[in-house]
Amino acid sequence: MEQGVAESSFVFSICTPNYKAKFDGRFGGTGYEAQLITGEALNRQLAGKFVPVLRSGVKESSIPNFYAGALFIDLRSDSPTEFEKILGKVKGTLKKAPVLGSEAPFQPERPLTSPGIEFSSAGPLRVELYLITSGLAVRVHNEDIRPHSNCEVIVAGVNRFSEKVGAFTENPMEPFRILREKSIKGDGQSAGYLFGTLGPEALSLTSCGRERNRTTGFPEINKAGVWKLDLRVNSSEISEVAQEFFVAWEPGQAPMLLPAPTESRSVLSSHDDARTETAGTGGGFTSVPAWRKQLVSSVRIRLRPIFPQIYESDELIVRDVTDEWLSIEKPGSGQGLLLPCSRVLGVVRMSDGDPYVVDLNGRMQLITSTRSWRFFLERPDTPDERRFGLCKVSSLKDPKAIAIIDKLTSFGIESRFTSLRNIGDRTAHGWQIVYDEDGRYFRVSGGGGDDLVLMACFAE
Repeated sequence: MEQGVAESSFVFSICTPNYKAKFDGRFGGTGYEAQLITGEALNRQLAGKFVPVLRSGVKESSIPNFYAGALFIDLRSDSPTEFEKILGKVKGTLKKAPVLGSEAPFQPERPLTSPGIEFSSAGPLRVELYLITSGLAVRVHNEDIRPHSNCEVIVAGVNRFSEKVGAFTENPMEPFRILREKSIKGDGQSAGYLFGTLGPEALSLTSCGRERNRTTGFPEINKAGVWKLDLRVNSSEISEVAQEFFVAWEPGQAPMLLPAPTESRSVLSSHDDARTETAGTGGGFTSVPAWRKQLVSSVRIRLRPIFPQIYESDELIVRDVTDEWLSIEKPGSGQGLLLPCSRVLGVVRMSDGDPYVVDLNGRMQLITSTRSWRFFLERPDTPDERRFGLCKVSSLKDPKAIAIIDKLTSFGIESRFTSLRNIGDRTAHGWQIVYDEDGRYFRVSGGGGDDLVLMACFAE
C-alpha cells in the first residue's frame, strides 16, 4: 500500500459512510490508508493527487474531513458523465477549480487542522473558517429552509493574546467586509472568499481581497502566539451575530485552528503559576524548565491523562515548544494539537529510547461524534474518573445521547447503552465510550449500582 500511494499519479478514494468513519477515526486498514494519504499530501504538497469518489450516502456523511471542500466525483448512480471526470482527471483534461480570490466560486483546499473545530453557528447560518495552504478563507452555509438575502461576514477584530496582561490585546482597526452574498438559497452555501494569505515562507498572514478596507486592510499576523478573529455575521433575515475563531500562529509553520475555549482566559493566563513550580511528586519527574529542554522538536511523547484510555500508547511528535505552547502532531496524519505549557505538570521517561510521558493538569479528550481531539481543564480525580473520564447524568431518552446515536448510525457505527460491568469486555472487542462535545460521557443510574454507559463499536 505504501508503494502504491507514493508512486501513483492519482489516488481515488471510494467514499461511503463506513469509509469516512474509519478514515476520520484512523481505524483498521482504512485508518492506515488515511495516515499514508494525509502524510503524502502534507509532506509533498500534493493534495490534488487525491480525489474523493462518492459511492453511497451524502457527501457530509461519506466524504472524510481530509477532503473537506474538495471537488468530488459522484458515482452513486454510475453516471457516464461522472466516469468521464475520472478519465479527465487522469488525462489532465478535467476542468480545474477556480483561483482563490477570483469571482468564481471558492473551492477550499484541504484544512490543515483536525476536524470538528472550524465551525461556528449564527442562528440558521453556519460560518466555516478554513486554514488552507494559501492562508485563511471563509464560507457561509445556510441551514434554514428559506433563503437569506444580503449575507455579510465582517472582520471586526484581530487580536493577539498577551501573556503579560493575561488577555487578548485590542488591536485598533476599522472593521471591513470579507464576504457579501446577494442571496444564499435554503440549505445552500456562499461562494466563499479568501481573506488572508500566507506570506513568504509562512512568515505572516497578510490581507488580500477586493472587499477589504483599502485603508487599514487585514492586520498582519506576524508574531507567534494565539490570535482571536472576531467576525460579525448578518443577513436581512437575522440580526448581527458575533463569531470568534482562535488561530495558533508560529512564523514559518502552518497555522492551526483552536477550539473556542469555554475558559480561554484561565487556560491561557495561568502560565505564570506553573513556571517555577516543580512538577510531579515522584521519581522521574522533572521541573518545568527542565522538561522544556527535553521536549525539543521531533521528540516522541505520550499524553496522560487521555480518554479513551486505549490511546495512552499512541505516540505523538513534538513540533515546537514556545513560552506559551507545546505544539504536537500525530505522525502521518497531519493532525496538529496545541497544549498550554502552563497545563504541563511534568514529563517522565522510563528508559532511554522510550517516548516521554507528559503529565497534564487537565485531560486530552476524543470527541466521539467528530473524531477530533480537545484539551479540557478538568483533571480526573476519583478512581472512576481516572478510568473512564468525567461523566454526566443521563437517561435512555436523553435527546443529546439519541442525537449522537443517530449520527453514528448514519456513519454505519453501532452504539448503545451498556452495563458498566461489561465495559472491559466491550472494549476488548473494539467498543469505545462515547464522549460528548463537553468532553463527558453519558451515564445512566441503574438499579443495584449497575450503571449504564453509552458506547460505540469501532471494530473492523
